[in-house]
Amino acid sequence: MEKRNFILPLHKACSTSTKEFRPIFKSIFLVNGYAYATCGHIIVKHPLRLSNFVDDISVTVPAQDGGYADVVAIPAKSYEQILTFDTAGLSHEGINCSSEDGRTAFFEYTNLTGVTIPDFEKAIKKSVGRSTMLDCIGVAPEYLESAAKLMVGGSSGIKMQFTGIDKGILITPIDNDYDDQLVVVMPKIIEPTLFGDNDK
Repeated sequence: MEKRNFILPLHKACSTSTKEFRPIFKSIFLVNGYAYATCGHIIVKHPLRLSNFVDDISVTVPAQDGGYADVVAIPAKSYEQILTFDTAGLSHEGINCSSEDGRTAFFEYTNLTGVTIPDFEKAIKKSVGRSTMLDCIGVAPEYLESAAKLMVGGSSGIKMQFTGIDKGILITPIDNDYDDQLVVVMPKIIEPTLFGDNDK
């Protein structure tokens, strides 16, 4: 059986905090042909056309009313399990999975009732500024490591565009064949002095 499923561990961009219950930080969102995931410090945008699905889901996802949904979301924990199957197919209610060894499973979408769906594109644009020269910038190393794993071609190298000490670092793969995917990593604020006020 040829593997036809999502191809990246997008759940790694979601929050792992047991105290975090908001769907925006605990789900992968499928919006207009792209998958988005964020924990608030990192956001990933991945084109679904790169996923190996039997059906073309790069345009939209079937909705329960027979039309098409603008947005559906998959719980991060479900998404992680979905990756272990050979085949995943989207339906009106959720995702049907199967494997050559006979395993099958069904995963419901995140319940988005009463949830304000974020404008991911607006958030990306707001978090980055113009490319600029910097003397230094702080960044959590685990986010840079995740960024490479969250992009097709990322393991071959990444490009980092710095847009300010308090603005997001725009990360894309070096391979231009995959230039419609990106990761934004928010910087860590660096303390201006080594010992603070201890010298007084």
